[in-house]
Amino acid sequence: SEFALGITSVTCTASDASGNTALGSFDVSVVDTTSPDLTVPDDVQTECTGPTTHVDYTPTAADSCDPDPEATCVSPGNSEFALGITKVTCTAM
Repeated sequence: SEFALGITSVTCTASDASGNTALGSFDVSVVDTTSPDLTVPDDVQTECTGPTTHVDYTPTAADSCDPDPEATCVSPGNSEFALGITKVTCTAM
């Protein structure tokens, strides 16, 4: 059987030729304890184009339970960066 994320109650019955029946039930609990996979670009080095330089980057996420996980960064994609090194931190949810 296939079960979705969450708790599902399952009820079972058995009967014999004499019409006697027995009933039992149990819960199936499907949980997601595995973090999504996050892919970020390699370090970017680009030529300065002014007081700030436009840099495009796109993080991606994949997850076995969530068909559309979200990847976000502290400095959103298509950002302007000043001269020097700026650390961009990304997370996947």
